[in-house]
Amino acid sequence: MSLTSSLFEVINKIIYIHSLKNIGDNNMYKKMILILAIVCLAVFAGCSKTKVLDGPSADFGDAQQQCKSLSGKWLENSKECEGISEKDCSSLGGKFNECASACRNDSKAQVCTMQCVIVCQLNK
Repeated sequence: MSLTSSLFEVINKIIYIHSLKNIGDNNMYKKMILILAIVCLAVFAGCSKTKVLDGPSADFGDAQQQCKSLSGKWLENSKECEGISEKDCSSLGGKFNECASACRNDSKAQVCTMQCVIVCQLNK
């Protein structure tokens, strides 16, 4: 369910609740307000899933920990974090590459698959 359709449903519920108040059903009105408040909290709580960092990391140890906290895969040899967003990469002070080669760190690879790997390059 998209946020737009959820908001549309909330607006419809508000209109319905207002009509209950006008016909004098106060108990039903109070129950509907409570249910609406719970639904709104659930919808808005589910909207925030991205962790935002405060600024560029001071060293690679911090970057490694932050990469893992963002559900990324840390590559120690190349100082890269795979699978994080461009915004999170910027907060780490890295260079975002949305289509890095899967074989970029394997100089001996003779065959490489044609696929993009999302990478935040932190090698300074």
